[in-house]
Amino acid sequence: MIFDLMDYILGELKLIIYKIFYGKKLDYHFYSKFSRSFQLRIFSKGEFRSGKNIVIRSGVKIRITGGGKVILGDDIGLNNNCLLNSMDKIQIGSHTIIGQDVKMYDHDHDYKKEGNRRYTGFKTAPIEIGENVWIGSGCIILKATTIGDNCVIAAGTVLRGNIPANSIVHNEINVINTEIK
Repeated sequence: MIFDLMDYILGELKLIIYKIFYGKKLDYHFYSKFSRSFQLRIFSKGEFRSGKNIVIRSGVKIRITGGGKVILGDDIGLNNNCLLNSMDKIQIGSHTIIGQDVKMYDHDHDYKKEGNRRYTGFKTAPIEIGENVWIGSGCIILKATTIGDNCVIAAGTVLRGNIPANSIVHNEINVINTEIK
């Protein structure tokens, strides 16, 4: 308990330094908890905005490049080791919880262009997650994904596309039980 409190106090100090460095590119609410190991990188014209009562746990990384934006509503939890990587926009609605090791990418390489893949550019499209959504551990959310309000996304799911409100999305895995003799 005391360790968690110290972690969040150090995280708050880190955010004050980020705010001095990034200025208007960073807007967050004081009544939030950011782990000291949280990493935020805002390049170029990127922006990070968060509401109140945000909890960002250990090892979370947010990378914003170009004109990318990450916008978090109120009462959001990002569990350990999540990655939000934005060149366009990642928006997460209020009261959403995100499990451990979830990755979000609102872009991918433009594989149709010829040349060295590292320099062929990117295709981007926003990720929009509604309110009161639960995203299980290990999910990967790709560009051009919209998740409606009140959805549950099962652990390990890879998403791209439109998920209607009030949906449950899962990857069904069939396990064959065999006895080893």
